[in-house]
Amino acid sequence: LLDIRPAENYTDLDDLELIPENASTVVDIELVDEPDEPLDMVAAEVETESINIAPADETDTPVLNENEAASANVEMGEEWIVVLYVVARSGQSFSGAALWDAFSQAGLRFGEMDIYHMPGSDDASSVFSVASMMEPGTFYTNNQDDYETPGVVLFMRLPASFDAEQIFGKMLATARLLAQQLEGDIKDETHSTLTQQTISHIRERIAAYQFKQQQTAKSDS
Repeated sequence: LLDIRPAENYTDLDDLELIPENASTVVDIELVDEPDEPLDMVAAEVETESINIAPADETDTPVLNENEAASANVEMGEEWIVVLYVVARSGQSFSGAALWDAFSQAGLRFGEMDIYHMPGSDDASSVFSVASMMEPGTFYTNNQDDYETPGVVLFMRLPASFDAEQIFGKMLATARLLAQQLEGDIKDETHSTLTQQTISHIRERIAAYQFKQQQTAKSDS
């Protein structure tokens, strides 16, 4: 068991929308109909080494004016959880053995809260985490033969000290790799099939969020 700290500011999994334990399958959730333009599921290569993450910097973020920031539908609260789901296809589930193997190939490490984390540049803290979609969200690595789940959720919380746009790209690549290895599908925060349009929208929201945080930091200084 590696002592990997959870992604910044995370203390529990209460903020994630997880499936109640009494739900028998993933179809017990009300899923949104799949939109057009499904994401091309060509495998994305994911480096298994620790990520060398540069700190967030003004020059690394697209310059947005206030109107552009507002049009990106940025949440006005202090915190925002960016999530992606990788779910098993209808009537199926992911086994513990398949999950642990896919997590290992993606460079994820088991750690605090009994979930998996993507290590940051210091190899101790993490930049995003992966939990089970089933409450309470934890994984039980000592009983992989009996463990199964209808899906997993990848998530990071903002604000953070790292470049969120860069980390979202890494999180998306990891979701693609997991989906390929597990023969699952990637869903967005509304449980709709992830499309290129949705990816662009998430990137715009992240850029706008970082812009807002920078403007707030300037006004406070």
